[in-house]
Amino acid sequence: MNIVYSKNEQKLTLELQTHGQRGASKTVKVPRGELPLPTPYFTFIFSEDRSVLSISFDKADTVFGNDFLNKRDIHIHYDAKEDIAAVNFGAIRGGEIALTDSFSIDNLVPFGAINLDFDENNKLLGMEVFNAKTFLPADLLNNKLK
Repeated sequence: MNIVYSKNEQKLTLELQTHGQRGASKTVKVPRGELPLPTPYFTFIFSEDRSVLSISFDKADTVFGNDFLNKRDIHIHYDAKEDIAAVNFGAIRGGEIALTDSFSIDNLVPFGAINLDFDENNKLLGMEVFNAKTFLPADLLNNKLK
């Protein structure tokens, strides 16, 4: 996995796989009014087999805390039994999650959903990807990506 952060564009991209041929792309927007922060945009680039090639976060300076932007420390845990991947942007301490919001990405693949976890300062702490085997590369789920 490669993490690309552009301070000038305020954009952070998680490159999960090589962008050979791009498949369909889908932009998931946090609905304004549901969260007390400027609307961030999450862009998912899918391969032809519908797995996620990359996830981009616009307005990264607003969405992420400075601690994560400085260290870019990502923790990934995959629960194979439930087929849920948790992607945490830094270490999450107990009780730190103040708000969880869910989004469907099932226009491209049935049963796709993502939960976004925010702290009390409305900074994105992490996300859970349901039906993770459908969307995420096996190397990521098995913690083999560097």
